[in-house]
Amino acid sequence: MSARLIESLGATEPLAEIFSDLSVLQAMLDFEVALARAEAQLRIIPQSAARAIARAARAETFDGAALARETLRAGTPGIPLVNALRKKVQQEDALAANYVHWGATSQDVADTALILLLKKSAAIFDAELARIDKALRAKFRDDQLKRAVVQYLVGGMKPGAHDDVIADGAAEFERRDAATRELAKRYTIRGRVAVVDTAGAGGPFDKTDLLLAGQERAQVAIVRDSGMLTIAAPFESGWDFVAMFELGGGMPTRVTIPEQRLDTVIQKINDAPAPIPRG
Repeated sequence: MSARLIESLGATEPLAEIFSDLSVLQAMLDFEVALARAEAQLRIIPQSAARAIARAARAETFDGAALARETLRAGTPGIPLVNALRKKVQQEDALAANYVHWGATSQDVADTALILLLKKSAAIFDAELARIDKALRAKFRDDQLKRAVVQYLVGGMKPGAHDDVIADGAAEFERRDAATRELAKRYTIRGRVAVVDTAGAGGPFDKTDLLLAGQERAQVAIVRDSGMLTIAAPFESGWDFVAMFELGGGMPTRVTIPEQRLDTVIQKINDAPAPIPRG
């Protein structure tokens, strides 16, 4: 097409395809078909009219360039679209043409078509947001990455330097996640406690995710790393390790103490009364 029905909202190829002229036109036609079918089901218009409208509503059979020119004059794509659809239906069924766009407004067409297109694009946005989330989780202290994320989103998610920075962060997350999952396989269960030793880990890992993996196996998780023990339980579990191990302060359900106390720690946790979950 030489002109656009609606200026493309997409900067990436998948988004540009969703908001292409043909796709926008088909979304508007889909609205007209759905409207006619609903009205026919309620006996507002004849069933034969709804069927005729559905047969005519194929975007590839419309003159997109002509519609674009008419859209510029009308100020909305709805008016020229309805006129063109009515003419097509009339060629097959003159009576049915009277029921095209029955009871609706041109704004209804535009608004509903946009929502249909946004629903299609949601999967793309979800995938991009998941990738950005991974990058930020891997490099949450990286100011360059944070700036890149902002500029990437403001710039329309276009490929380039900012995208590359995000891709590097997401790739680092994947490496850490793989190392974390491998370490989680080492957990051993000792009563209420799941314990893992990270010595010889095959690369950087996410300690919080590793602790969460341990909590899936037992009430309390302990990660042994670099001469220290990190002990954690769910926040609502009621465990208070600060009081139990007579520490000076900190979060009750996550503490760090020297690894030499491992056996004592495990015995205390296993011998302690069942904690009262926090309401």
